[in-house]
Amino acid sequence: MAKRYYRRRSKSNIPEGVFVLVAIGALAAFYTGVSSSEHLLSLLGVGLLIVVLGAVLFAVVFLYRQARQSRLFSLEQIDTMNGFKFEHYVARLLRHQGYSDVRVTKAEGDFGADITVSKDGQKIAIQVKRYSYLVGVEAIYQVLGGRDYYKCDTTMVITNNYFTHQAIELAKRSGTVLINRKQLAEWIGQKLT
Repeated sequence: MAKRYYRRRSKSNIPEGVFVLVAIGALAAFYTGVSSSEHLLSLLGVGLLIVVLGAVLFAVVFLYRQARQSRLFSLEQIDTMNGFKFEHYVARLLRHQGYSDVRVTKAEGDFGADITVSKDGQKIAIQVKRYSYLVGVEAIYQVLGGRDYYKCDTTMVITNNYFTHQAIELAKRSGTVLINRKQLAEWIGQKLT
């Protein structure tokens, strides 16, 4: 069961509001000198230019934030994540791997499935374990319970580590797909050293 983790929003070096204030100030300074229709047309041109530049700036900031949020973490960074953040990160990786209808279950009382997804017409219950030690059979039992509760067709366990021999044997018998550190590294495009 993962605890909720809320990340503070990082502030950019130049707040977006500064650009709006500078534009308004420049417009006001120009407007006070307007005395003819020729200047009024110039004012409209400057106003349009400010609007276009503002839209471009907004698009650049938006795309930068999107790229930053979807970046791939290294295994070392994953190893330091808390459980909640790891679950959400794995959900993003699953979307990138072609899974659809990706849903992170509630943090407490998840009935053994941290994430549910769909692929190839099957609904899959997924248990996510960010451990500093080997994952045992308890993760398999948990996800099997989650499969029944969420009415899924099959199961998967994903970890930043590896599985015990007993967990591998139980997974084979129950049809549970295991994703260990090696496969996770492949998903994020990192080679194990």
